[in-house]
Amino acid sequence: MGTGILAAAWMCLVVGQTADNIHYTNQRNHEIPVNVQESVRAEMREYLLYMSSDQGRNWQQAGAIPASKKAFAFYAPGDGIYWFQVAFVNKANVQDPDDKTILRSAPHLKMVIDTLKPIVRSFQAQRVGDEVLVTWDVQEDH
Repeated sequence: MGTGILAAAWMCLVVGQTADNIHYTNQRNHEIPVNVQESVRAEMREYLLYMSSDQGRNWQQAGAIPASKKAFAFYAPGDGIYWFQVAFVNKANVQDPDDKTILRSAPHLKMVIDTLKPIVRSFQAQRVGDEVLVTWDVQEDH
């Protein structure tokens, strides 16, 4: 694959956010889109989705789709922070980025999944002169 096509593929690859942004959601089912130009898609065999649930210390393949598909289906096993990267495999069976590069690279998408509502405890209000003093304790993991 030529450098120009490789650059075009990565520039067109969209998984929802830039690496600096974090997507927050209260849903566990997600569709992670792979938007590439049709000319690039024709040169690919499949796309691979990699996921890290420990902020990039460990990565594992979380999905694979043929190049004809336009999105990965992802179901989060639990609440937490998930990082994602997408690799592609061309028709010559060459993966880019390879597994070693995946381990060192920044995520394409960061997602925080939080399906639990916060727990509010110790809600108290007391009048102090003309003001009201309100205290509470909130438990919220994400």
